[in-house]
Amino acid sequence: MKRFIFYLLIIFFGACAVKQETQIEIKQAEQNPCSIFTDTLLNLAKQDSYFFFEVDKQNSLPSDYTPQDLMGKGKSAVREQVYNAFKEMQQAAKKDGLNIWILSGFRPYQRQETIYQRSLKNKGLEHTSRYVAKPGTSQHQLGTAIDINNVHDTFINTKEYAWLKENAGKFGFSLSFPQGQEEKTGYAFEPWHYRYITSEGTRLQKEYFNDSQVDFLAALNACLK
Repeated sequence: MKRFIFYLLIIFFGACAVKQETQIEIKQAEQNPCSIFTDTLLNLAKQDSYFFFEVDKQNSLPSDYTPQDLMGKGKSAVREQVYNAFKEMQQAAKKDGLNIWILSGFRPYQRQETIYQRSLKNKGLEHTSRYVAKPGTSQHQLGTAIDINNVHDTFINTKEYAWLKENAGKFGFSLSFPQGQEEKTGYAFEPWHYRYITSEGTRLQKEYFNDSQVDFLAALNACLK
């Protein structure tokens, strides 16, 4: 909780000019930092402990965890809420003349282990630790993370990437491993990898946490304890 308050105060007091309504928000946040999270968001987190789970190099999932509401085919399957949000985003992109699709969605523990071991063998530990999660520590196992279109650095040069950078948050998708946050996330920049945290979540992430998914999830989970 202290970590959360620290984040919040830096964000609030970092502004040079503070409006009256912001001053009120500061006082409210000092008294109750968790007040920025809506009941809808908190209830979702309480009802489903894995939806906003902080899976990373320090926090792992059970090897047998598999979401029960997967939708879609094969490797592109994701949780129902994510599936519906992506379809909506896909239609919006289509109206703008662009085509986006889920290259990889839910990934079970065993498949992640295969990918990790193959990367170790072919590319070594240094590369693997920057790009591939160990089994049990991948966001893909949650069923709320997706790789879009392709997993090559060239994706950053596409119109689809530019569109997603501008619009993905409106549909609840947050870039998990942004450029410039490598030390914080533990992974290299991946312009194709998004995690669904709801549109309310992406709004709060941008407004209060300097657009850092790591900090947003840490703060939200702190408020659940």
